Amino acid sequence: NAVLVIAIENRNAIVYWEAVKLKDFVVDENDWNYAFIKKSIYNENNLHNTGKVLKIYVWNNDEKEVLIDDFRIKVELKN
Repeated sequence: NAVLVIAIENRNAIVYWEAVKLKDFVVDENDWNYAFIKKSIYNENNLHNTGKVLKIYVWNNDEKEVLIDDFRIKVELKN
């Protein structure tokens, strides 16, 4: 039940939240697999305002252990 989450939050609320199930990326249960979220975030989320925070994390809401290795985040700014 573990998911990879991208969220935008301000002081009072979650502005944006999206998650993908890690199990959807499993190709070989006996080897490491890759999971990712690719998201374009446009100005409607107004990230330039102070108080907004971009969060990217793995959320495991199950008792089953999930192993994570080489967790990377890549942010590209585009005009």
